[in-house]
Amino acid sequence: MEQLVWLGLSAGTTLLSSLLFTGLGARVAWGQPTAAVQTNLQLAVCLSDWGGALHQIDRLLASPDMPPKDRANLVVLSRQFQRYRLDRVVHPPTQACDPLLTGFGLSGFTPLQPLNLEAALYASVGQGQPNVTSDQHTRRQQAVYAAGLHQIHATPIPALSPAQRLNTSNGSGVTAGAVSRGVNVYAFLAQAGDVVTLNVNVTRILPGLLYHDDDSQLFLFDSEGNLLADNDDFTRLQSQLSDISLPSTGVYYAAITTYNNNPLLNGDRQISGWQGLGGSSIEYTLTVTGLTPADQVGRLE
Repeated sequence: MEQLVWLGLSAGTTLLSSLLFTGLGARVAWGQPTAAVQTNLQLAVCLSDWGGALHQIDRLLASPDMPPKDRANLVVLSRQFQRYRLDRVVHPPTQACDPLLTGFGLSGFTPLQPLNLEAALYASVGQGQPNVTSDQHTRRQQAVYAAGLHQIHATPIPALSPAQRLNTSNGSGVTAGAVSRGVNVYAFLAQAGDVVTLNVNVTRILPGLLYHDDDSQLFLFDSEGNLLADNDDFTRLQSQLSDISLPSTGVYYAAITTYNNNPLLNGDRQISGWQGLGGSSIEYTLTVTGLTPADQVGRLE
């Protein structure tokens, strides 16, 4: 087994952090595809996925709008990442990685519950104390934080933003939601080669805009918004995607709608928006299985 080397804050990582998280891109008006590539590069570095980082650098270098100074810095980083990959270097994520990793279930990146939790819960109700005991509220909120259900973040893809992040520290993730005319988006980390199953289980049917049924739709996108798979009516009117092999390491997005609310795709099957209004109204659970545990994503490559 090759030895993994842990890095401190060397000059190289300081340069890397300043380029990736502050300098690189600040002088360029990134479009959606390039913004997604830059975010993927940042994530690959935070996961010590040097092969993935090199792939993203190559894509950025291919951009005709890349300023010469940024291009030169990327070439320097590319050489450094080649050495890291050869030496099997792994470094702990820096503070700059927090916005990219929080909520996915990686050790050290799932925030603790806030102080004065009970007072905050009562204040959020707005009309006195709720009709359940304090202990019940505390346990419920602790479960929400443990599952990561509070972690909703912007994404570099407007049509898939914001997204709720799934805690997949055990190699699977589960969440609950409700959707009618809108779109619910969920983000999860995966390793190249993971074979995943996504299942929508409708738990309650409500009166919808057009229908009173459990007609869900499920869409799976990669980190740049390319549609990989979709399903409608897997089991009667409910949705499932089974045994989907994921092509690369990074973030994937699952979107849930009701019938007739579909993604608008360009010629490359990349999402640009949504069309139609969902006709049903449902509450559901979403389960994702077959994933590499979050703490291991990227570091196995």
